[in-house]
Amino acid sequence: MNKNQHKIIVRHLKWIDKFAYEIMSNSSIRISGQDYSKTLLFLQVTKLHTSIAAVLELVKKGYGMDAMIVVRSMLNNLISCKWIMYSKSKTRAKRFIQYNTVLRKRFLAVALKYPEQKSHFLKVLVDEKEINSSYKKIEKKFKDRYSWSDKKIWRMAKDVGLNWDYDFIYNLASSLEHSDINSLNEYLAGIDHANKRFVFIGGPTPRYVMESGITSIKYMGEGLELFIKKFQLNKNYQKRLLRFANRVSVILRKD
Repeated sequence: MNKNQHKIIVRHLKWIDKFAYEIMSNSSIRISGQDYSKTLLFLQVTKLHTSIAAVLELVKKGYGMDAMIVVRSMLNNLISCKWIMYSKSKTRAKRFIQYNTVLRKRFLAVALKYPEQKSHFLKVLVDEKEINSSYKKIEKKFKDRYSWSDKKIWRMAKDVGLNWDYDFIYNLASSLEHSDINSLNEYLAGIDHANKRFVFIGGPTPRYVMESGITSIKYMGEGLELFIKKFQLNKNYQKRLLRFANRVSVILRKD
């Protein structure tokens, strides 16, 4: 990736970051407290927007590998978001929200296990009885205490047409996040045979800058497209997003 390509990807990241802010700040958006799917969609797209801002800063400075870790979070978010809206949105959104009780129960168990760290869990320990009582009501619904959905994430990804993204992007980014041997090799520049030593890369590198930038734009765009339709916003937003997507596709063809 040359300097010009870097400038182009940063410019496009800035555009979608600004566009997302414009949409999320739209004064015509109204949400009822009982509309779980709209409430959750708003929160999920807000999270995507926060993530795209983080990717922008990392890409600007050349930290593509770290940006890919944020991209993994965006994909995870988008899969859940699209799967909830895909079918039975009210039921699925409610289940997603109810999972908070499972999380509170898990944190409570940790807090009780390490009483000397109690001050770090004050929010969790506000009412232990209330947590246990709430958990009993939904315990049977969540057989897997480590997932809000009754489906594995790869299955949800397939249901919403993101199976390639899961198989490739998710696993690649997971490799980087977990610092396995494959990802650690990315920091190896080569071998200095004369001095019999490895040469390592530290700091900014061009690796994964383009990939993380383009992929994060794609996920932010898909989240915004869903948001525009769900909240029935001005169709001009959809047209602007489509024109932008076409400009990004030109970059991919050139690359």
